[in-house]
Amino acid sequence: MKYGVVHPGAAHADDILCICLFLGKFGSKTPVYRWKPTEEELNDPEVCVMDVGGRHEPELNNYDHHQLPRDHAPECAATLLVKGLGLKGFEHLRGFEALAILDSKGPTALGNFLGTNTDKALDSVSVVESGLRIVLKDMMEVAPEFRKVFSAIGNGIIANAEKTAPAVERALKYELVPIGEVYAILNPSSDVTGIWEARPKIERRLRALQGEDKDVAICFSYNDRGPGWTLYRFNDHPAVDFSRIENDERVEFAHSSGFVAKTHERLELGELVALAEQAVS
Repeated sequence: MKYGVVHPGAAHADDILCICLFLGKFGSKTPVYRWKPTEEELNDPEVCVMDVGGRHEPELNNYDHHQLPRDHAPECAATLLVKGLGLKGFEHLRGFEALAILDSKGPTALGNFLGTNTDKALDSVSVVESGLRIVLKDMMEVAPEFRKVFSAIGNGIIANAEKTAPAVERALKYELVPIGEVYAILNPSSDVTGIWEARPKIERRLRALQGEDKDVAICFSYNDRGPGWTLYRFNDHPAVDFSRIENDERVEFAHSSGFVAKTHERLELGELVALAEQAVS
């Protein structure tokens, strides 16, 4: 690849992510320019044009979404780029779908997707993104020192996406433990990758098996900082508050907000379930 092109002026999460993924894929030595592409550049498959140009042609490495019909499914330049480059696992990444909705449909649509209002949806915009907008605004070429950082970020995102996809499939096979009216996922490791993303699919499976709604409210995982268990609350479930067990001698730590607790030792499953039951109302 000769170089990449994104639009000039104010930067947004979509084109910033495109820069990261492009440099993660093709390396930090590959130039990225911020200008309107020429016809020659749009017709050159060795020039990757992202979020500008008015054309979506993966065979020519053109990835703009602004020309798509109003009723098109949410797509941004980054989602098109991911598909065009054959990057895997992004459908499981938290925030990726939300980015496409915000960039292509606006903050009100994002608020509807998140089950909240427009103002709350805008509160989800990262302060880091806001800073990068300022940094990139007047750059015609992304400076080499920034390319190194963006490339490292892109590599990390790509690696995380690749890791998450098989992790979701593993999580779908984890044992489910009933705790009163809710369930806990039993994760026999300290790696929780994929579990949050798998929870909706697990709940759908429970509904299919039992013919009724069942909440997956807790995750039991090995503590990544000690020999005990970590107990996580899913989705801020209202029935679960681990601060209720903070004074139990088996508990090393329970967060005051109730979303996580850790045990001193790796308790037997029956004892762990009995302990967690005390945190469920």
